[in-house]
Amino acid sequence: MFEDRRQWWWYWGAWALLAVYNTTWDLALRTSKTNWWSDWFMLLQMNVAQILVWALLGFGLLAVARRFPIEGFEWANWRSWRVLSLHFGASFLATLAGLFGTFLVAIAFSRLERGTFYEWNLLESLRTPRFWLGYEDFLKRYFHTNFLVMLALLGAYHMVLAHRRYKRREVEAAQLEKAFMQAQNQALRMQLQPHFLFNTLNSIAALVHIDPDMADRMIARLGDLLRLSLDQSGQQEVTLAQEAQFLERYLAIERLRFQDRLTIGIEIPEELTRCKVPSFVLQPLVENAIKHGVGASATGGHIAVRARTEDGMLCLEVEDDGPGFVTSPRPGHGIGTGNTRQRLQLLYGEAQSFELLSIPGKGTLARVRLPLSFSSPESGEIEVVA
Repeated sequence: MFEDRRQWWWYWGAWALLAVYNTTWDLALRTSKTNWWSDWFMLLQMNVAQILVWALLGFGLLAVARRFPIEGFEWANWRSWRVLSLHFGASFLATLAGLFGTFLVAIAFSRLERGTFYEWNLLESLRTPRFWLGYEDFLKRYFHTNFLVMLALLGAYHMVLAHRRYKRREVEAAQLEKAFMQAQNQALRMQLQPHFLFNTLNSIAALVHIDPDMADRMIARLGDLLRLSLDQSGQQEVTLAQEAQFLERYLAIERLRFQDRLTIGIEIPEELTRCKVPSFVLQPLVENAIKHGVGASATGGHIAVRARTEDGMLCLEVEDDGPGFVTSPRPGHGIGTGNTRQRLQLLYGEAQSFELLSIPGKGTLARVRLPLSFSSPESGEIEVVA
């Protein structure tokens, strides 16, 4: 009937409060001048017994409501009217049965008070017109009020069901949104992988006839890179140490291409190696820096990769000393920087930033800011730093 213990407490607590309320009402209407404490205690016992009758009948009503719930009433739907009629009929019968039970309880306590309880024969009383006239009078006095109580019980139960459905749909919507974001992020990540793979294969193809040994070494480095990429497939976030390891494998290929024309500086403090970052976040930025910074210069150049904390955020920077750009990002930034922006937005919303800064003739700086969080080495859980 109820899904957790708290709902049982609410159910019985509400009936207990109603018993106390009815007791105070009966005590205020009582005209006999006897001991106040004995009157209170006797009336409380009587009301508790009567409320127990209603509470037990309430279980039957709730069973009907659970078996035939009202979900989205429609005026033109016959089933909606049938279920509604069933609930009204069940409430009507429960009210009749409840009043009959409480009438018997009232007679029993009245006889206890007069000391004639043990002389009472219930079966003989049921055969007398006086008993049924009393029950008829009892119905006239209390039917409408108790009928509303039964309807209110059904209404409260359906409110709980509606709230439960609403919360369940909220959770399902959040799960669907999360799954969609993960799928979208994975699609963007998979779009990046063929991008750098094709660029690398083009470089290998250009070296096959010119320098077969170097092409062979590049193929071996590419195999290492692809194995590491497969190991991280499906992961939305990795540690900064894992991302740096993947970047090193990629740079091993680029160093073969550019030889002495390319120098790399990676500055990642030890205390930041457990920071969580989006997988595959540094490689496209470094690739753009190599292509448009180092590759655009006849003498080559230097690329610096840095990580630091700034105002409670993790700051990642990729800087080259190439020609930079004047008014807009250099051509060819579509896939790398575009996907990076979209993935950061999907993963962190407004809690991130990505910017490209350039001073013509002095190079370009790509800067990413992320929420600072750490991966626990014991449990693998993320520890968020406020």
